[in-house]
Amino acid sequence: MSPLGWIWSAFCLLQGLVVIYLNSYIVFILWRSLTEDGKRNPVNLIQMVMGINKITMRCSWIINDVTFWLPEIFDSPCYDISFVFRAFHIYFSYWLTAWLCIYYSIFITNSGHRLFLWIKRNLLAFLNQVLFLTGVGSLAIALLAYMWRYNVFFLRYNSTNGTTIEDISLTDLCKTSAIILGSCLPFIGIAISLVVSLSSLLKHVNNLSQTSFNVQVHVVVIKAMVLFLILSLFFFVCYALTLTKVYKNDNPMYFIIQSLMLIIPTLESIIIIKASPKLRKNFPRWFCFRGTGDG
Repeated sequence: MSPLGWIWSAFCLLQGLVVIYLNSYIVFILWRSLTEDGKRNPVNLIQMVMGINKITMRCSWIINDVTFWLPEIFDSPCYDISFVFRAFHIYFSYWLTAWLCIYYSIFITNSGHRLFLWIKRNLLAFLNQVLFLTGVGSLAIALLAYMWRYNVFFLRYNSTNGTTIEDISLTDLCKTSAIILGSCLPFIGIAISLVVSLSSLLKHVNNLSQTSFNVQVHVVVIKAMVLFLILSLFFFVCYALTLTKVYKNDNPMYFIIQSLMLIIPTLESIIIIKASPKLRKNFPRWFCFRGTGDG
């Protein structure tokens, strides 16, 4: 293996350990909170699912990393399966980030508008179903991305004699569908949540009767949403470059893009910890292996 390959492998291993460590902490603390408090906190539930998804995402990435040691896997069904699972985790993570920002916005915004109240009531009531359908939809988008990457096509037959007329490529259709469903819609959801939250913050600032604590909550959550928006954009650009095969595996830019894709989930985990008082409070004790405290 080349020196660049050794550096890449060491970097992947280090990133994997950090992501698994951070998200294991997130899952453990939030799971304990959900079981002990007896109350379902939508934000905590989404964050916990995000943590589980990032752990399994990193595990699926390990299969992809093995290809640097065993290049023959590129031509095996194992690599195709690993590609679909990695794409599923990416799109699911993207949508979970959008749902988290939406719930952040609902949590800090007090609006009496009928539409807002309807959305708030139904999203809170059917959160489990929403997350399940999001997972199923993400898997479907991952299959579209697979068809995009490998230029899957169907054969059209003559209805009279059964002979082949032409190949119908699905690349353009899959590309458009994957971009809209997998990136544009969740990105719009994050952006709208950010705009609503900013409007609510301005309303709080202009209303002298609001307490500084409420304003501080707004600021923390809005900062998190801004960072999520930026990271989501960067992540999709990197992923799109990977799908379109602009850079080959032996190109240094390929390693740079893949490195960014590995770093972004780590940064998102740090953002979640910093935005949650419970996670932020217990993290130093967890990090120092002194227990997790009472949160």
